Amino acid sequence: MHKFLVDMLICPACHGALRWAIGREENHRIEAAEAACSTCGASYPVQDGIGIFLTPDLQREDLWKEAGTGLAQYLKDNPQIEQRLLSTPLEQLGPADQMFRAIALETKGDFRRSQEAERLSILGSYTPAYRDCWEQQIAYLLDRLEGRSGPIVDLASGRCSLVQRMLSKHGRPIVATDFSLTVMRRNRAWLRASGQDDLVSLLVLDARRTPFATHSIETLTTNLGLPNIKDSGQLCNEIRRILSGIFLAISHFYPPADKNAEAIRQVGLADHLYLDSIMHLMQQAHLSVRALNPCQGSASPTPVGQLIEGARIDALPVAETELQWSVLEVR
Repeated sequence: MHKFLVDMLICPACHGALRWAIGREENHRIEAAEAACSTCGASYPVQDGIGIFLTPDLQREDLWKEAGTGLAQYLKDNPQIEQRLLSTPLEQLGPADQMFRAIALETKGDFRRSQEAERLSILGSYTPAYRDCWEQQIAYLLDRLEGRSGPIVDLASGRCSLVQRMLSKHGRPIVATDFSLTVMRRNRAWLRASGQDDLVSLLVLDARRTPFATHSIETLTTNLGLPNIKDSGQLCNEIRRILSGIFLAISHFYPPADKNAEAIRQVGLADHLYLDSIMHLMQQAHLSVRALNPCQGSASPTPVGQLIEGARIDALPVAETELQWSVLEVR
């Protein structure tokens, strides 16, 4: 993580000031350190350049860890399937298996071939309308970042797809965040391999209780990240606390009563995946919110695996639908 973050960070548990014991630095980066709260005594490490600012009391499901560990164990238990997954010509694999191949190649550090497998998987997994609307929102967000100064903080960064695009377009310091240490370790390896780690800081944190000082974030972004953050009411209050400028959130929303409604309810995402619901929660938190750059397009259930039978990339949608896309502008 970059040293400039020291002045922006506080204890996520009690908002107390942090005392820093820095063990190793490289130029303008902190590679190993311990930050201790002067108020409650909680401590937060920096390991291999990744700041870890999780509090122990919030429940989390690390799906990145579960997916990666589960796939690795499955392939270890089924070496003949792993051999077919990695040796079959990429174009002959189904879209789901192409994504599993991408993940398997990542674990081996082969990011170039992994990205090609992921690219083909996306082409086969999502409708042209889905991909077109998504690309429109990314382009709109990148344009909105023009002329803004200071670091960009990205919430629920996952595998840093938006971070990659922001790096290519703007070349500004970016703070990528996610509560999964697994995916952040993957991101550090990718950034090092691609020679792009100079501008990116990696923080493991829970967006419901971040380590950012009050009103310290001028530019906040996320790319389809809101549904990955449970308890949207708590999230909205935290955004209100840390935001001093603008939050741009690429989002898509379901019709309120289509065939996906029960599945959305079962996974607890009704607050996130209906436009009226998320706007109401943000307004309750005294945030100003607008849905900009609207786009509507069809979406289908993603394909299931053939080599890795029955595995699916996305849990939603479970039925054909028309998604409403936009960039939420939150102030």
